[in-house]
Amino acid sequence: MKLAPAESHCYSHQASLLITDSEWRRSRGHSPLPSLQQALPLARQAVQLAGRAQKAHATLLLGRIWWQLALLSMARGEAAQAETTALITQGLAAVATALRDQPGLPRALVVQDALFRLRDQVAAGALVPHRSP
Repeated sequence: MKLAPAESHCYSHQASLLITDSEWRRSRGHSPLPSLQQALPLARQAVQLAGRAQKAHATLLLGRIWWQLALLSMARGEAAQAETTALITQGLAAVATALRDQPGLPRALVVQDALFRLRDQVAAGALVPHRSP
């Protein structure tokens, strides 16, 4: 897919497709990491280019990516606990920004809840990832 260089929605759409691809890969027993690694810079670019109306949705994409990366990190166990915590923190910050820009955004609330649950699991030492909603 060719991206229009100054259109945030093109970057958001491509990042969203890659997030969906990562979820599909995970459900088929394949690593979602390649898709997430491709989605991350696209989501960052979408946030940079986004106008006020699109900023919350673009920022939420970052939160979703950090959440999925945290799930992957958590699956690696205790050795990755600090990395998992950092990824969760980044995800929560992105979601908080999205909710500040658009209070009550339903998908942001779902991702925020999933990140809070993941953070609680890591704090409790339960390094087996919770199934994503």
